[in-house]
Amino acid sequence: MSKQSNVPAGHPDEHRSSDKRFLVVLIAVGMVLLVALAAGAAFAWLFQGSTPGTRLVYSIERSDPYSEAVSGDDLTEPLRRRLRHSFGAGLAVNALDEDQVEVILPTRDAIQIANAKRLLRSAGVLRFLPIANQTKHANLLNLAKASSQTPSTSRDVLDDNGSVVGRWVTVGRDATAKTGDDVTPLTVQLNSLTVRDTQTGEVMQLPSNLLGNDSEVKIARWMNTQNIPSIDVLAVVESEHAVGGEDLAFAAATFDQNGNPAVAINFSNAGAAKMLALTTANTPSGNTQTQLGIVLDDQLLTAPNILQPIRGEARITGNFTRAETDLIVQILKAGQLPAKLNPEPISETQVNAPYNLLDLISP
Repeated sequence: MSKQSNVPAGHPDEHRSSDKRFLVVLIAVGMVLLVALAAGAAFAWLFQGSTPGTRLVYSIERSDPYSEAVSGDDLTEPLRRRLRHSFGAGLAVNALDEDQVEVILPTRDAIQIANAKRLLRSAGVLRFLPIANQTKHANLLNLAKASSQTPSTSRDVLDDNGSVVGRWVTVGRDATAKTGDDVTPLTVQLNSLTVRDTQTGEVMQLPSNLLGNDSEVKIARWMNTQNIPSIDVLAVVESEHAVGGEDLAFAAATFDQNGNPAVAINFSNAGAAKMLALTTANTPSGNTQTQLGIVLDDQLLTAPNILQPIRGEARITGNFTRAETDLIVQILKAGQLPAKLNPEPISETQVNAPYNLLDLISP
């Protein structure tokens, strides 16, 4: 005679038994999935491939006290983050020791390698600094002129208390706009007569007739006659109005009103408040307008006049190519490096760049 259960339907014991069976099935399914995932990951890791690549070795530039505390390990992730937009499987960044990092690029293409070197050379330090003018910043300009008695290539200008109140930033040259008489114009129109020889640190006054319309060509032509390859202009450093790359929420390549390549930037809420304060403090005074220098790694990208307060968004415009705006966007998105690399690699060799299947599916 068959044995019948004495547990009535709907009894709590029957529910508990059902729950246990469900739990056992769930655990079994989970184990199967876990084993499958582990096997797949192991296969992906074991599957090794390689592609023709280039190995670059860089040393850390030890030019200031802050860089002394930075090791090769501190740079690996920021550099990887900066390069991974351009390079996929086979990209590797490793610390060799405290002072050196190795970068393996999965390419031997000369153009791609040159673009990577530009990304690696940039520390990614973006700053928004007013350019000093005689009307509003006479004291700062006098400090800078006084230092011309003992020329120095230091970029910082200090007050009597040793605080940084100004910084010399380098004005770029536009190689795409070279004139018929072999003059390479400046990339920025200057409103200030006070400049500095980048190489010697000598502070000098430009002839007043060089300013105004077409000053980019006039000043460049004058520089050629003086055998000065590069000049700096003085930017104002105000700690209470400091706005930098850390205040950005978004950056993207775009075009200006004339259809030329540009960079669109949006500020975070905190950054928008800082930019509003900075530009409000430097709105036009009478007939005097202050230029807002947009400075990347001490290179003056552009310097538009501040006509009204700026809030949440802005555009970086200039004589850029599309490749240059893409480069700037990549640098801004990846963020500032904890220390700068020396401009040229210690070594450059051709290698095979290894990768596995996980590299192919990693973001």
